[in-house]
Amino acid sequence: MTRHRVTRHRVALAAAVASALALGACTTSSPAGGSTTSAPAGGSTTSSATSSSAATPSNTTVVRVSIRGKDVSPAPGNVNVALGTMLRLVVTSDHDDQLHAHGFDVEVTLKAGRPTTLDLRATTPGIYEIETHHPPLTLMHVVVR
Repeated sequence: MTRHRVTRHRVALAAAVASALALGACTTSSPAGGSTTSAPAGGSTTSSATSSSAATPSNTTVVRVSIRGKDVSPAPGNVNVALGTMLRLVVTSDHDDQLHAHGFDVEVTLKAGRPTTLDLRATTPGIYEIETHHPPLTLMHVVVR
């Protein structure tokens, strides 16, 4: 191979490894609660543990998720979000837990029976896992295109 092809191959390989690591084990810890956090991979986030139904901003997709024990409804799958738009997650769990949005570098506390709203701005293309910790459950994969 020519030097140019080798360099291109190494860059592509490095990008693939970085993506795999981003989807790997959960190691990020960040403050829980209702704060705004910048997110290098997926975008920005705003979270709040309120049940109020604030007006939904334009260009926002709303997804509601319920957790009962180890059951997630709707069943985990891909949620497609257009680049530059907002994904609003409203998660209600029957037990206290931690909700982690990989790539958005945000972790919030879920209180049993209280809906928690998490706004994720899609600023960088990729696939980002949304999960809980206790028990470890995948809620969805956010696909930003």
